[in-house]
Amino acid sequence: MSEHTPDNSLQQMFAQSNQELAGDAFTTEVMSRVDKLKYRVIVRRVLLGLAFALITIPLEDVVLGLTHFLLLTLVELDNSLVADLLAPVNSVASLLSMILLTLRIAHKRLFN
Repeated sequence: MSEHTPDNSLQQMFAQSNQELAGDAFTTEVMSRVDKLKYRVIVRRVLLGLAFALITIPLEDVVLGLTHFLLLTLVELDNSLVADLLAPVNSVASLLSMILLTLRIAHKRLFN
């Protein structure tokens, strides 16, 4: 076998060092830093979770209101069968989507 196994190389490297390593003190310092970092990560995650929870409450109300607005019917129909059949095209959302689609087509034709 070769003389320079990984263990022998490590021993030579430590033998050549000028300072002695403080084993227990170094280990406890590193572990305390790791524990502080874990604590900081946990606190950040909890704070971000609370922030997102507080933001989602008003955001949910806005989305719910927007949904109700987009589902308003444009023309009230007496016949329920006809109203049900025309429901996908008889709403503010369908009108808005047709306007946006028309604007997109016009933009493509004008600038391409």
